[in-house]
Amino acid sequence: MLARLEFKNYRCLKDAHLDLEPLNVVVGPNGAGKSTLLDGIAFLAECFRTRPAGSAAGTWDTLRTVGTAPEETSVVVRAKTTEGTSFGALIRRSQRNQDERVWGELNERGEPDPQRAVGDDVLSMLRTYRVYRLVPSVIGLASPISGSLQLKENGADLAAVLDALRDKYPERFDALNEELGKWFPDFDRLVFHVPPRSSGSKALGVRVRVGGHHLLAENLSDGTRLALALLTLAWLPEPPRVIGIEEPDRGIHPRLLDR
Repeated sequence: MLARLEFKNYRCLKDAHLDLEPLNVVVGPNGAGKSTLLDGIAFLAECFRTRPAGSAAGTWDTLRTVGTAPEETSVVVRAKTTEGTSFGALIRRSQRNQDERVWGELNERGEPDPQRAVGDDVLSMLRTYRVYRLVPSVIGLASPISGSLQLKENGADLAAVLDALRDKYPERFDALNEELGKWFPDFDRLVFHVPPRSSGSKALGVRVRVGGHHLLAENLSDGTRLALALLTLAWLPEPPRVIGIEEPDRGIHPRLLDR
């Protein structure tokens, strides 16, 4: 797992580092760099996920920019794993006045070396990295059934993910329902509905414990929908190795934050 992150000239993070634990909570005022931290890890992961020619290190020219670093100033994101692997990515102005991206393990100067490829364990971690900025109104929408177990970064396709979890991993789905009752004592089970004139879509709902009637997710509170998305992430059979969640406490009752 990641043990340390370092940023230099990455947007508002001019020279910053962060030592990491398995669970990290970052707090601070607006403009302190919380969102930039998440975006920085996403940028690092993107470099390795979208690398050309199947290489785990290298360099190429791209028009994509990160921040507004002055000419001759490099944007650098470095990381170190608990196993001791140090790697990173940088963007620098090339001779053709484009942004040149370089990535790989770090050399003796602490710079990403395009000749030093990272191992498969690091690549598998970075490939699964996800930043979630959950949108309550999106979470409650019906979604096309695809069999995918990957929740969209804004919370879309929650119904499809849970439908696939029920079909492919019924024990996990049952355990999730048991946990649902602990989080929300008024509900005892997740249910699914086929919307009118649906074309392969399903809508998510919950069953009320007393009376057994159903409530569609679109009619639940914002906090309840956000909590359902977080609960789903916790019960996925192969969750992302690294997860960043923007404002995870937004709209959620304090009694659920310690779970």
